[in-house]
Amino acid sequence: MLYYKISLEENEKNNHDSALNWISKAEKLTKDIPEIAETRKTIQENQKFETVIPIIQKANKFFDTRQYEKAIPLYQEAFQRTGKLTLYIKIAECHLTLGNEEKGISMLENPPPGTRNLQTREAINAFLLRKGEIDKAESGFKEILAKKPDSYYSHYQMGIIHLQRKKYEASIDSFDRSLLLNTDFVAARIGKGISMYHSGNKKLAKEEFETAMQQDSANELAPYNIGIILFNDNLYNEAIAIFKEIIQKNPEFSDAHYQISYIYYKRGDLEQAEKEIRKALDLERNEKNLFGLIRILSEQKRKSQTLPSKKKF
Repeated sequence: MLYYKISLEENEKNNHDSALNWISKAEKLTKDIPEIAETRKTIQENQKFETVIPIIQKANKFFDTRQYEKAIPLYQEAFQRTGKLTLYIKIAECHLTLGNEEKGISMLENPPPGTRNLQTREAINAFLLRKGEIDKAESGFKEILAKKPDSYYSHYQMGIIHLQRKKYEASIDSFDRSLLLNTDFVAARIGKGISMYHSGNKKLAKEEFETAMQQDSANELAPYNIGIILFNDNLYNEAIAIFKEIIQKNPEFSDAHYQISYIYYKRGDLEQAEKEIRKALDLERNEKNLFGLIRILSEQKRKSQTLPSKKKF
């Protein structure tokens, strides 16, 4: 069984060619052991998945920056090559977010044969929650947890529901359950940090966000929330530094520009505030960013006591 053990170690290191070589040697010496055949299958799946990781990363980047039309074909390619249900769900989520509700729901209600239906039900309930249908979403997640109490994702979504209802102790409990089942689930840790912050535990909230940053350095939400804490504590320079660091890692994260703009606005530096809010608008033209620009231009007008600015919105 030495060859079998070496193949497992090589697979852990993502050396899949080497792992397959060692598992072949193990098969020659030890026949009719189910574990060896199963391990070969796992290694081959990992090898196949490794080749599409760059495609998935690119798709995730488009998804995170709300470029769903560009994300869909990449997720489709990755799904066709791997058959991973999570990628199929991502495609459906893109359609839902783009307003193609009928198509997205149809995909989730009719998943590929042989896949687990609970994951697609979770995606449907998550969509209902984003739409604001909290009662329906809560009922759906409770139904899932009754069938599968170890679903870390459903516990996480219950935490989000409690958080939206400002039931902070209940939300912390749900996020803790999610983390107990999956300690690497950064979203639950961030949710727990937000709940702690709103319940008055700023120190513990910051610790949760810092832990989340250590777990996933590419995730901008943890440092973003730390920036919000620093801002609310009037530590403006420190907050700006955090938001600028986020922009360096993810130049298309418009909310960081918005927050920097608001800090400059609060300080009375309207020129810098306008520069930052226009950067946010270039990335995402939404009501919040437009209102931010209007607020700044109105204050500039009040201070200068001149004609209305001719600058375009």
